[in-house]
Amino acid sequence: VDRWVAVGARAESSHALDDRGRLWVWGRNDGGQLGLGHTEPVHAPALQPLPAGVNRLVRLFPKAPQFALGDDGELYAWGGGLRMSDEVPMSARVPKPAGLNEWRDLAAGCDHVLALNEQGE
Repeated sequence: VDRWVAVGARAESSHALDDRGRLWVWGRNDGGQLGLGHTEPVHAPALQPLPAGVNRLVRLFPKAPQFALGDDGELYAWGGGLRMSDEVPMSARVPKPAGLNEWRDLAAGCDHVLALNEQGE
């Protein structure tokens, strides 16, 4: 890593985006919240595999670091951003709600995510 361009943290995990568009994660991982496909704690930055078809991530949301924009304009979630099944979470594209053209900003709480669109709504 030459330079970190964005860093976000949750209660027990950290996420950092480097200048090459790669996501690094570390911290507590007992629920698979880092999205690495296992539940072991990670004590040093570990590279998060990019979703299929994504060459680099272009934006990490510091208030919701388990989400990032890919160079394809789509929003992706890792680990703690996914609670769609009982499986250990990896990563997935987040579907855009009807009428949303661009993800402007995100913020996350324990069990919810708030999104802001390009009109500020």
